[in-house]
Amino acid sequence: MLLSSFYNPGTECNAVTPWLRGSLAAIDAVAQVDPLILGRMIMDRQPKVAALWLGATVLGLQQTLLRDVGFGMITIDLQSAAWSGTIQSFIQEPVSDPLAVDGHVSRADQCRLLFLSRSGSHDRVPVCQWKPFGRTPLEHTDLEVRAHTQCKHHGLQYQGFTWDCIDGKTRYQPSDGDDPAFPLAHQALRPSLIPVDYGSLDPEKDFTSENATRNIFSWLRIDGYALGERDIWEHEWLETADTDDEEEEQSEDMSGKTRKSSLNVEAWLSKVSREA
Repeated sequence: MLLSSFYNPGTECNAVTPWLRGSLAAIDAVAQVDPLILGRMIMDRQPKVAALWLGATVLGLQQTLLRDVGFGMITIDLQSAAWSGTIQSFIQEPVSDPLAVDGHVSRADQCRLLFLSRSGSHDRVPVCQWKPFGRTPLEHTDLEVRAHTQCKHHGLQYQGFTWDCIDGKTRYQPSDGDDPAFPLAHQALRPSLIPVDYGSLDPEKDFTSENATRNIFSWLRIDGYALGERDIWEHEWLETADTDDEEEEQSEDMSGKTRKSSLNVEAWLSKVSREA
């Protein structure tokens, strides 16, 4: 919940390092070594957890937490996010309406729909909260995605929490039906007139963006990459060091077989629908 202050819904996986390093550079320029200024900055950024940041300031935990931010170690817990009204991952955001624009679907929306439908190996929350970049032609997306082309208002919701109390009883805390975290997370950032030193941003050491990109794309394409994405998977961030030409050809063949199988399944489903 504390580090949700550093999550930005508009940042894509391949730009995580500049975003986090830029945030830390801004903190250094303004707060420097004053923990009270630092605490106030972060509280203003995410008022939902202001009380927790106050406690972290009193306990002297700020620098430890900022060190985790520098390494990109921002964990996700959907239950704490729902309870606190914070945004910790792009997976919490609602699916776009309309889903397909100009015949394409964003990869972020593909992730959301695959997770919501618990499709195959997509039943676990992505450990990477940064959304994948780009979009895919609708006809090249998974069947679970295409099935919701005309749907609206898909997204994660929670009904409430059941608390186990010390008296042995349980108490139910219902949802108020409103999630004020989204307006806060999407508010426009005011431009700053304070000069910020970005000297610590080394383009040759973009490990945080690399790890985030590899993680979320591996989650999205766990069953093989879609047509037209081969150039992405040939990028040094995604290709594995021990992959030889023979293994790449086998992967290409398997991807083709998977796509052919998907087309066969579509034809079968279409036939069943007509007969029904």
